[in-house]
Amino acid sequence: MAANVKQNIASPSEKLIALYSLLLFARYPLSLTYISEQLQCSKQSVLRLIERIESSGYGRITRQKKGRETVYILSKPRNLPKISINSEGLYQLALCKNFLVKMLPQKMKLNIDAVIQETSAYLSDEPITEDFLSVGDVYTKGSVDHTPYQPILDTLIEAIRKHKVCKITYSPTANNVDKEYFLAPHRVTAFHDNLYVVGRLVTADGVAEPLNDHNNTFLLHRFKQAEITHRNTDLAPMVADQSEGAFGWFNSGDVFETKILFKKEVAGYVTSRTWSNKQSVEYLDNGDFVLTMNARSSSELISWVLSFKDTATVLEPKDIREKVIDAARGILDNYQD
Repeated sequence: MAANVKQNIASPSEKLIALYSLLLFARYPLSLTYISEQLQCSKQSVLRLIERIESSGYGRITRQKKGRETVYILSKPRNLPKISINSEGLYQLALCKNFLVKMLPQKMKLNIDAVIQETSAYLSDEPITEDFLSVGDVYTKGSVDHTPYQPILDTLIEAIRKHKVCKITYSPTANNVDKEYFLAPHRVTAFHDNLYVVGRLVTADGVAEPLNDHNNTFLLHRFKQAEITHRNTDLAPMVADQSEGAFGWFNSGDVFETKILFKKEVAGYVTSRTWSNKQSVEYLDNGDFVLTMNARSSSELISWVLSFKDTATVLEPKDIREKVIDAARGILDNYQD
């Protein structure tokens, strides 16, 4: 993972040092877009800084093609500079581990603990307490045990690292009807106590070309098999999600605006959170309020509104309002004698 150098860097010299540090500690080639975002400067400025590094003789920068984009990596010197272990950062890493670890297979949990413990041995000035690995916790409801899927997860992670297509056997529903796909996996995502694999479905033979114009999402615990092929994923990159930041994770169509009336009892919870990159709150005289926001998943929005019981009412759009009413009637029907 690349070093995090994103900050307000004032002078060209500071940017040059930050770029060298970014490339030196990167484990994979970095795109021009990523570098410019980290340094908070234009791509043209980054290219000039790269030229300065190369002309100074402090390292050779290799350019590679990844899809349509050029990526950069610094040829590492034989002896990397020695760095000190940041004790506070290691504690925070242990905390982050505890937030995610319950979703991971058992073998991964043990490996992560071992790595953190081994790294902590290099903290010369910081005594390690017994609760070092248990500084935080997370509560989950209805979690899935991913331990049986460790070999499949290992295969998918290796394919992501090597940019290879996987031949997978997958059960799209819970009725165990298996289907075979060819997947260009790009990342593993945690959502609602589940692990998902996000990528692109590609052709079965020849050059791996995407079958559709959107990303595909697969639940890890519905994989039956995954096998890495010799084919590269270069022509099947992730699709930029234009609805990123709207309410909901699953993209079920176009982004739409919704207005929801909430009672004042839930104001502390609803108004203290960001539900959409575009949202506003309008308070009424009685303390109730209307939340206006963008959403991209109607099913998630309906479930979310129903979770508030009688303290939330959808005002717009009308089709979502009607679906919430139908769902409420269906719940009531289930309790009729």
